[in-house]
Amino acid sequence: MQIIDENYKVDPKQLESIPVPKKYWGNRLDYDPEGLRMAGTKDPLKRALRYVQNLLQYAPSNLQTQLLAAEVFLRSNRLLLALKAVKKAASLASADQPEVRASIEKLFAKGTSFYF
Repeated sequence: MQIIDENYKVDPKQLESIPVPKKYWGNRLDYDPEGLRMAGTKDPLKRALRYVQNLLQYAPSNLQTQLLAAEVFLRSNRLLLALKAVKKAASLASADQPEVRASIEKLFAKGTSFYF
């Protein structure tokens, strides 16, 4: 058990000198292994859109890619793109699959509330 002294003050310059933990993923270096920098972004939806566009470009026939795209497009009020992703997800798997069914219901709920 570690006891912390309440009177002990840390100099901010000392904090800057502490090395940031880095991890390697294959041959690439990850400067934010905990994801703190990414979680602290000012506009996370815009950043998520950028990742979704890359996923749609390189893995369009993956069901999880289409479901993620539908979710991000719904949250950013891009209903036509969400509809396109849900249709593609329904064609990749049966429409009775729970994840696809949930995406269809979210799209329907968002679409009906958007116009009324």
